[in-house]
Amino acid sequence: MRIYEAKRRVRVYSKARFTVFITILMVMAFMIGGFIFNATVSGAVEPALETVLIQPGDTIWAIADVYRPENSDTRAYVKKICNLNDIEPGKIYPGQTIQVPIYDAA
Repeated sequence: MRIYEAKRRVRVYSKARFTVFITILMVMAFMIGGFIFNATVSGAVEPALETVLIQPGDTIWAIADVYRPENSDTRAYVKKICNLNDIEPGKIYPGQTIQVPIYDAA
């Protein structure tokens, strides 16, 4: 006995509703892809942190000059230190400890 199934044709009754559905579907697919891509990329670049004790006369700029990677901008490294520690460049004091990102030389 042979079972025959008729092919059903899909009808779009409202082109506007169908267009909105497809658009939402595509946006969701791009968002999910972005979250997955961002999670894999951001997890691979986390630097190690070193604790630095501020001594009298130290500045964020001097510390950044010592710890920053070669061929990198001191201004960008100062900004990273300030963002990491939630401080302003001129607002440090002796005895304070701050976290400094350390990047591999490789």
